[in-house]
Amino acid sequence: MDFDLSLLLHSPLLLPALAVLVLLDAPFPMVPSEAALMSAFGLAAAAHQWWLVAGLVLTAFAGAVVGDMFMWRVGRTTRTLPDIAMTAWISATVRERPGAVIVGARFVPMGRLVSTAAAGRAGVPFTRFVPWAAVTSLVWSLYMLLAGLVIAPLVGGDPIRAFIAGLVMAALLGGLAAAVRWVKVTLQARATVPVAAV
Repeated sequence: MDFDLSLLLHSPLLLPALAVLVLLDAPFPMVPSEAALMSAFGLAAAAHQWWLVAGLVLTAFAGAVVGDMFMWRVGRTTRTLPDIAMTAWISATVRERPGAVIVGARFVPMGRLVSTAAAGRAGVPFTRFVPWAAVTSLVWSLYMLLAGLVIAPLVGGDPIRAFIAGLVMAALLGGLAAAVRWVKVTLQARATVPVAAV
């Protein structure tokens, strides 16, 4: 018996399941929430179901905010952060500029996990953290929407092609963010190397 995957797009469980995926993406960055969201956005846009597109934006936003708050709390109650190259920079600047760190790190692989936990660990007050978490969650949700709109013409309403396109797009965007960060760190390192005396 064939199973019509497009039924998933109309399932009442779609939005709650995606919200849980986005929430789980905070402590477990390997969860494919971005690919799933892009796929759902692409399918909904291809079907001109704009009410569902709006629901997906709200779902992504809610899951992202709750996941960020969870990681802030984890940061408050733990002593260690993952050993990642950007951890030192985030820890050093999150107290002074939480907005720049939380928003900027969101688009770097593992950045959400490290920045939100670092904000909690560094003692950024919850009332100061939440507005920035809301801003970055909204920006990220709209970013996922734009990515979904890009793949919408490519998938033609096919759920399998939508999921594959979502995976490819997520990998490309993650790779691009990592490459930009690597170039920035490399240029900063070269700028700080002392010039040899003549």
